[in-house]
Amino acid sequence: MNNAEHREAAASVSVYDMLSAREQRAERQKALLSEYHSPLICFTMNIPGPVKSGEPIHAAFCEGVKRIRRALASGTENDAKTSLHILHEEYSEAKSGYEYYAAVSGSAAALKRICTGIEEADRLGRLFDIDILDRDGRKESRKTLGLPPRRCLLCGRDARICGRSRAHELPALQQEVLKIIEDELHFF
Repeated sequence: MNNAEHREAAASVSVYDMLSAREQRAERQKALLSEYHSPLICFTMNIPGPVKSGEPIHAAFCEGVKRIRRALASGTENDAKTSLHILHEEYSEAKSGYEYYAAVSGSAAALKRICTGIEEADRLGRLFDIDILDRDGRKESRKTLGLPPRRCLLCGRDARICGRSRAHELPALQQEVLKIIEDELHFF
């Protein structure tokens, strides 16, 4: 299947779909925080455009989940052993994208540092969006850890600036996403 066929075969999402998914995600996060009283990982994919699901994106998502689990199992942070245990995990699949939640014992700041390492490990990690919420539901940020902002897939500048200004055409971004998945996972 070529890139154009992939885009046609997958379901498109509307702005309403994405807003609804965001509300549902916030509700699910709130429920998990209330139930487990521990930091929460919420992993989704950074996929530009209206197609958020499909075989290549799912393959990349599954690789991201594997990397999170592997990093938590090793539990290392700054060469010191950190106690990080998954208390609960679950998945969600919808046309608005794939979601992975994990309630984890340990420090939210340690989780953010570990998960930021996953996001920055390679080009595939750039497609990962791994949010960490502390026990009180506050989002850990890259900035509070002294880390630079995420970089644009195409030009390397601050991704938020390129996204807000629509500096790049959507087909170029979509093609780059599929190229990253192909190069890193040998998908196509």
